[in-house]
Amino acid sequence: MASGRCERLSELPAAMKDALDAARRGVMTTVDREGRPHAVPVVFAVHDQDLVTPIDRKPKTGKTLGRLRNLERDPRVALLADRWSEEWTELAWVMIRGRASVQSSSRSVSEVEAIIARYPEYRDTLEGSDVIRIVPEQILWWSWA
Repeated sequence: MASGRCERLSELPAAMKDALDAARRGVMTTVDREGRPHAVPVVFAVHDQDLVTPIDRKPKTGKTLGRLRNLERDPRVALLADRWSEEWTELAWVMIRGRASVQSSSRSVSEVEAIIARYPEYRDTLEGSDVIRIVPEQILWWSWA
């Protein structure tokens, strides 16, 4: 079993970078106003050594997303991407801890392009969308192999 930590995505071992690149979704966790973890599944892309995740137009239950309210109060965030398999020797995960900020649509054109490159199904729905940018401060990983 291998594990480790680093501060930048460029420092990830190749196998863990591959695991992160292969992950089709992650789970982003913020801290709510009562100090409780608030975890939601998200799509993400790497952009300039940071992670970006869209604030898209899919139907939501409230006007302001809980993750956005949480980030307004406390920018600390974690994003976990994992590789699951019934064959446990293939298991791996990468957790990025960092600070997040909302990038307005006028400043997020290249970030949106990175998301669309990874998820072409967003091509017609992300134009003019804001994104959440996560600047890594600590990256932890683990793999069976």
